[in-house]
Amino acid sequence: MGSCQSQEEVQARLAAAEEDIKQEFELSKQALKDLDQITRVPHLLIEIRSLGFVEIQGKDTGGVYGKLDQWFKEHWHLEDKTVDMMETCNEGQDCGCCGFSTCYTMIELQEHHKLCEKSYSMGYVTIY
Repeated sequence: MGSCQSQEEVQARLAAAEEDIKQEFELSKQALKDLDQITRVPHLLIEIRSLGFVEIQGKDTGGVYGKLDQWFKEHWHLEDKTVDMMETCNEGQDCGCCGFSTCYTMIELQEHHKLCEKSYSMGYVTIY
């Protein structure tokens, strides 16, 4: 029973990991901003992934993001990605002796969880 964790311990571990992600995101954002200042030729990467995901990265030169946004929504019927899977603490104990564990839950997409400037998905995702 040495590995049993209370709900508070699991939540504290998840909160610490989340804080690490936030700090790494801010450092990366600043590094990219610094690099962007010295970049002379803008680039744009559009990643079309299986399972209906599209991601855009790069400079928004000439308002290209808005134009792509309109085109993706009109022609491919894509929607803005607004949810993501995140590790959360279970509401109840796994059993009477093992304490609390984690599971993956769909939650609202947080800024520091974004992997690129713009993400789309094909289809509707519901948060329960």
